Amino acid sequence: MRLVRNTTSTFWAVAAASLCVSLSLVMPDAANAVAADEPKPAAAAPAPATPATPAAAAAAPVSFTKDIAGVLVQKCGACHGASDPKGDYQVTTFELLLKPGGSTSDSITAGKPDESELLRLISSDNKDERMPKDGDPLP
Repeated sequence: MRLVRNTTSTFWAVAAASLCVSLSLVMPDAANAVAADEPKPAAAAPAPATPATPAAAAAAPVSFTKDIAGVLVQKCGACHGASDPKGDYQVTTFELLLKPGGSTSDSITAGKPDESELLRLISSDNKDERMPKDGDPLP
């Protein structure tokens, strides 16, 4: 995983990396397959809803349902919801989150967060490409 210098992006980098690792554990032979439900890491301790510090974010296991889904719906759903999604990319379900939109790049690549377009776009320092387009960077 590439190091993220912007501490506001640290949680998202850890979340995306955890999601990629979880996908590679659940689907080792299908790195780009679409999961119907959230992968469950083996023997993971419950994660706090919001880590207090970036160091806590790096140490705590990330739950897609508890930590990521609500933020994606709140911050991305207006443009990437079920009705006329921009870039043909939707965040309304875990299954659709994994599918690439109009881009040829995989949104999330299991086990390879550096190849995941979603992580690249939400952690970009370039305001013109960073998502969400018309909002503040994700925390």
